[in-house]
Amino acid sequence: GSGGRRKDARAAASPPPRPSNAKQRACRLCGRSFASRGRSPRIHCRQCVARLAGEVSRVLRVKCKECGKVFSTKRRNVRYCSSKCSAEVIRRRLREYARRRRADPEQRAILSARGRARKAAYKAGKKVEKRE
Repeated sequence: GSGGRRKDARAAASPPPRPSNAKQRACRLCGRSFASRGRSPRIHCRQCVARLAGEVSRVLRVKCKECGKVFSTKRRNVRYCSSKCSAEVIRRRLREYARRRRADPEQRAILSARGRARKAAYKAGKKVEKRE
């Protein structure tokens, strides 16, 4: 097709490559040879730099909101170091919620009325649906 002719025409029209002033170095991680340009010499090839940048950006140091322990994670929305700490927070929130409900006289009356209804239904041998 005509695609080959265009490539050949572009290659013929482009100027010859300029001589490079890059120094050949060996990567400290993988040992591959790469061209180092610029004032500050690099010590890793592009592939290793990309891999290191990805690993560093993925690992975050986070402090647990429950126990205060510092731990590593790859996700940004992690708050607790373990499922044990997470379960403790959930348990504490539920206890606090129940305490607040029992402190409110109106809610306490509703809860006690539900309890009496459940007890009466249990004695009568009926199964009562749980309400949330």
